[in-house]
Amino acid sequence: MRKKLALLLAFLLLLTLSSALATPQYHSQFITNKIVELNDYAGDALITPHPAIVPFSATYIGNSHSGIFHYSYCRYVGRMSESHKVFFESRDDAINAGYRPCKVCKP
Repeated sequence: MRKKLALLLAFLLLLTLSSALATPQYHSQFITNKIVELNDYAGDALITPHPAIVPFSATYIGNSHSGIFHYSYCRYVGRMSESHKVFFESRDDAINAGYRPCKVCKP
């Protein structure tokens, strides 16, 4: 139990230190890689990936119902219906499709 707690604390420290320097795409990939490493090291399901994490080619996710697009890690993506999600590889793609940026995550 202590080993798992120490691993989790080390992960959170690495996450905090890396978030100040990382781009959103790198940040998502870093988190997913660390989750996999921790699960492999701990030998059981210590942490499971959040379902809102999307393929890394889709940095932006639009809501077809609201016409707003977000970074893939925005809190509103988790609240979005799966049927309303539209994936974009670039900000320009989302804007050209008629979507406007989220006022919270400001993509």
